Amino acid sequence: MATILTIDRDPLQQEVLASLLKHEGHRVHPTLDGDTALVILQSSLVDLVIIEPATQRPDGLRLCQQIRQLNPYRPLMVLSERGDEEQIFRALMVAADDYTIKPFSPRLFVAHVHALLRRAEQVRGQRWQDQNISIGEISL
Repeated sequence: MATILTIDRDPLQQEVLASLLKHEGHRVHPTLDGDTALVILQSSLVDLVIIEPATQRPDGLRLCQQIRQLNPYRPLMVLSERGDEEQIFRALMVAADDYTIKPFSPRLFVAHVHALLRRAEQVRGQRWQDQNISIGEISL
């Protein structure tokens, strides 16, 4: 079970996302704005962030960068109605790990979420393996 933060100003979209994610057994923290999202990310353990950047003012991609700076290993999915190549390219180059275009297939959306969480778990495991723990003269 993962904890997922969703950022979207559309309450109906928030309901849909929460329903899909909760059905899969995840905890969901829905928020309507970037400022609240940043507070949540600084005070809570969040495994995945899903953002609709077009609903964020002044700049949703700037918010994506701020989220990425807080934790470069946390997966970030952009969920947007904008499907033009330039927008997708910018989002992926700036901070996003995945870009899903609305309207979306619920089944494929869930698959994207699970893929992002799976990769994040592998990265966490690798980071843990790469760390040495030392206590006095003993090093693990």
